[in-house]
Amino acid sequence: MAQKVKKSFIMYVDMYAPTACLSLEQKGELWDAVFKFHSGEEVSISDPMAQMAFSFFRQAFERDAEEYERRCEKNRENVRKRWEAKDTTVYDRIKSNTTICESLRRGTKHTDNDNDNENDSDKLNTPLTPQGELVQVKPARVKAEYPADFEEFWKLYPRKNGKDAALRAWKTKKREGRLPALSVLADAIAAAKRTDQWQRDGGQYIPHPATWLNQSRWLDKQAQEEPAFRIPDWARSENL
Repeated sequence: MAQKVKKSFIMYVDMYAPTACLSLEQKGELWDAVFKFHSGEEVSISDPMAQMAFSFFRQAFERDAEEYERRCEKNRENVRKRWEAKDTTVYDRIKSNTTICESLRRGTKHTDNDNDNENDSDKLNTPLTPQGELVQVKPARVKAEYPADFEEFWKLYPRKNGKDAALRAWKTKKREGRLPALSVLADAIAAAKRTDQWQRDGGQYIPHPATWLNQSRWLDKQAQEEPAFRIPDWARSENL
């Protein structure tokens, strides 16, 4: 009788003994019968020696099939026991909250039989956990994206590139205690604006604000001592 079709089967080393005296033709017929047996096809062996060898194989195959089926049944039984022993209160909670979930999906207000409108409002504004339990969620606080003192610096600085990078540099300097007062930064920026570097080619050579902060450029001597008036290059000509 053909066994249930499986994708694989087990061969044992001691199966070699019954096939040792077989010719290649007989072995070919034997292996053809083995694969037909596991494919669920009818097995027909004309050679007596090959048929006798297959009888040994078949006993091992049927024994393995029975053992495999016992293991499968044992696993199925273990799964059933786990599900039967599982606490059903979780599913009861989910079932009891079905109406609330439906109300949330439709955007309508749900009222229970106890007419406790306050509790219903809490439920509508409270999400469900995967276990079906209601949890209270505090409203998220909206934080300012940029600190006020940084915004003041940003207004003063003439080049508006890389605001987030500048904020990171600002926070780093502040955390290290190396960020001066805003008035000091304002004076340094005002002095730097009068330099040739910052005025040349429409401010093309003004450093990015993050670079200026990271390098503590407010300490530059040139920015602090640059005169308000600079003699033009044409006025310095030796011909005049």
